[in-house]
Amino acid sequence: MNDGVKTIHLPSPAAMCGYGEDTPVLLALSGGADSRLLLHLLRKMGTPLYALHVHHGIRGAEADRDEAFCRDLCARYGVPLTVCHVDAPRASRESGESLEEAARRLRYDCLASLMRERAIPLLVTAHHADDNLETVLLRLCRGTGLRGLGGIAPVRPFDAAACDAQTMPPVVVRPLLSYTKQDILDACDSLALDFVTDSTNADTSCDRNRVRAEVTPVLRCITDHPERQVLRACEALREDEAYLMSEASALLKEAACGDALSREVLASAHPSLSKRALRLWLEERTGELPDAQCVTSVLSLCNKGGTSHTLDVGGGYRVSADRRHLFVHTSERAATTAPRYAVELTEGELTQDGMTVRLVALDKTDAHATVTPNSTNDENVYNPFIRDTLTFDTILPYRGEPLLVRSREAGDTIYLRGKHRKLRKLQNEAGIPPAWRDRLPVLCDSEGILWTPVIGLRGGVDTAPPHRLTVTLDWQV
Repeated sequence: MNDGVKTIHLPSPAAMCGYGEDTPVLLALSGGADSRLLLHLLRKMGTPLYALHVHHGIRGAEADRDEAFCRDLCARYGVPLTVCHVDAPRASRESGESLEEAARRLRYDCLASLMRERAIPLLVTAHHADDNLETVLLRLCRGTGLRGLGGIAPVRPFDAAACDAQTMPPVVVRPLLSYTKQDILDACDSLALDFVTDSTNADTSCDRNRVRAEVTPVLRCITDHPERQVLRACEALREDEAYLMSEASALLKEAACGDALSREVLASAHPSLSKRALRLWLEERTGELPDAQCVTSVLSLCNKGGTSHTLDVGGGYRVSADRRHLFVHTSERAATTAPRYAVELTEGELTQDGMTVRLVALDKTDAHATVTPNSTNDENVYNPFIRDTLTFDTILPYRGEPLLVRSREAGDTIYLRGKHRKLRKLQNEAGIPPAWRDRLPVLCDSEGILWTPVIGLRGGVDTAPPHRLTVTLDWQV
């Protein structure tokens, strides 16, 4: 919109995100020059408008002045205003955040609450090109990636549960982003718009203020309008990031195996795509956006041999790896062991922990029956998403003695290939998922472990007729 000011042509916030022009808008109003200009231009545009001002409990009488100014301003414009009082210093102390971070979080919580209450899908903030330059510089100093170097997006989803019941997804739009602070001040001067000034903006103990006061002036000595140069770079980088994210989404679909991901697919892709796919997966599973170090660590699990690798990814979640897949689960689940059990069984049926074990004497049914020893369904062991029930069959010698069906115990060994081998290591080498190992039954006789699924029958056992027993395990995954 051109309101007699050549430098400010305000785009419609609704048009920026493809919504109808009658879509209600919530303006984050501080009373400073930036939001003051936005209020004036949006009201002239005829946008259905609401405003919210947050008193952060930081600047005493000056903050009270800003609140009174915003109340008077909105009354003059006929714009409904909501004022929220929060205690940012207390929130900062309790959370360990900086005062600036705590104030921002509380401010966006207030905005989200009002958007939900009033069913407002559009949030308009007054970020401008100088804000974007400062943001990029600060992110660069923190070692950000391509996504962070994209700067402040003109339009982005509102990443709070602002409008659960709304049909239109909530978004944040920044219609002043292509203009500099000086453009905005010139426009306010031309339109004779009064505004308030936050005295803490001069406090260079704050990183952003120090960049504004000391770094940006140096950049202006190097190039004209660094704010606009960086805006162009950010736009190009956002395009590149959007393409890479689309490719990462395709990779995520390729790697998906139910709720798990294929280690092989992720390991064989370019790391830039694998990391983005993992970031999407972890955010979906945990509800939190993982940091770069976390994603790199998870990707490293794909390149490790063997199984039993686990990694704490924060927020009460862990990532674990079996031979072929990655899984996300809660830390509580990872720490929980299966119920311990030990039951004697001769012939008959035992139901325990989602499994059924049946022992039937062959010489009572068909003395000449032939069953392949240790016939296991390996395909299902490695891919538990094929069906709900895994079935294992084998033949055992039957001497009439009771057999013990129990859970795995620390230090368990089974005699195989001429020596006793640790059951834990054998299960690891066989690629049995960690979550299954304590749940698979161990069948013992007086000499020790006789049989366990996947690993098979103890070495040297004679399964020839006539005294044979079939053991069948049906296990609900």
